[in-house]
Amino acid sequence: MRRNLLHIDSLLDGTGFEESPGAMLLEGDSIVQVGTPQSIGTIEDVQITQIHGTVTPSFVNAHAHLDLTVESASSKGMDFMPWVKEVVAPIRMKQTKEDVQKVVERGVQLSKEGGCFTVGDIAGTTEAMRAFQESDLLGVSFLELIGTGDRSESAIERMSDLPEGCGVQPHAPYSCSRDVYEAAFDSNRPLATHLAETLDEVECLKERSGAIVEFAKSIGVWNEDIGHACVHPVDAICDIASRPFLAAHCQYLEEHHYELLCKAGVSVVYCPRASAFFGHRQHPWKTLLERGVNVALGTDSLLCLDTPSRMTVLDDMRYLYEQGGDATTLLNMATVNGARALGLDESHYQFSIGKIAGLNQFEKNENHGFAKVLQSREMPTAVMV
Repeated sequence: MRRNLLHIDSLLDGTGFEESPGAMLLEGDSIVQVGTPQSIGTIEDVQITQIHGTVTPSFVNAHAHLDLTVESASSKGMDFMPWVKEVVAPIRMKQTKEDVQKVVERGVQLSKEGGCFTVGDIAGTTEAMRAFQESDLLGVSFLELIGTGDRSESAIERMSDLPEGCGVQPHAPYSCSRDVYEAAFDSNRPLATHLAETLDEVECLKERSGAIVEFAKSIGVWNEDIGHACVHPVDAICDIASRPFLAAHCQYLEEHHYELLCKAGVSVVYCPRASAFFGHRQHPWKTLLERGVNVALGTDSLLCLDTPSRMTVLDDMRYLYEQGGDATTLLNMATVNGARALGLDESHYQFSIGKIAGLNQFEKNENHGFAKVLQSREMPTAVMV
């Protein structure tokens, strides 16, 4: 197996590891030694590669809709329900199988160009799931399910036919019945869901009224008995949960939800720029971290991003850094925390002995450190060894 000794100007990860200069002995895709050039020393029969710049683990985008990687229909923010009706629904109605293949392939390429080689992809169809599995991305593809009332049975049947390793995503508590959620938890597959994303969602579950109910009625899919109690969405799903799961967004929480999410082992995926697109403010991600909840980063779909030429959580880290986020914490959210959220081996996303999921390189700057990376607009390149 090929052995390669990297000498690197600056080597750092999200756990606080930092060596400037740094060195890493690789054997295939595994780290054999890591530290300073002096600590590793001279090794016979090894190729030495000098890398000028900063090297980090590759990033994890824990929540993305690759099958919506189409040209943005709006450069300005929108409210959530009008966006669903005016932007997403027409795309879903017109997409052919060939269209799905092409847009997922584009999503894969834009992810890799942004240093995200691991993705939690929400696939709207089995064709989208297959396209993700045929790519060279790491991660999990979750099949999105929708079903209430007499549509619940077909949603449950869909998850039972999936290949091993595929995840399931009951879309949200307002669009999937309690029966669908219970079957998803019983399946023992990786499980994700949208949760507490909007105030409309909270109103829908608590009061059975509001914009979501009106939209569902307008397309003939509203079922008054969705199976959930008239409570906040977090309470409804945590009451069902029999094992840890991934919850995208969690924008609107009540005080008791922090302990509830922590005890349930829920990983929250925050999509900062998508959240801003829909006009949401003051996401409680810092409080969630302080209360012991695992918080990862995601992009959501390209349709609600301000970067039509790429799809990467690096831009979300930069967005949060400009708002006062700590650089090392943000890197950890985009690597280790993301891997944990997807049920992957988090050691593959930090500089420790063993396999590494990938390496990102940023060009040399006067002062090392990830803060300097976040202050720039540079995109990473993959370290090929």
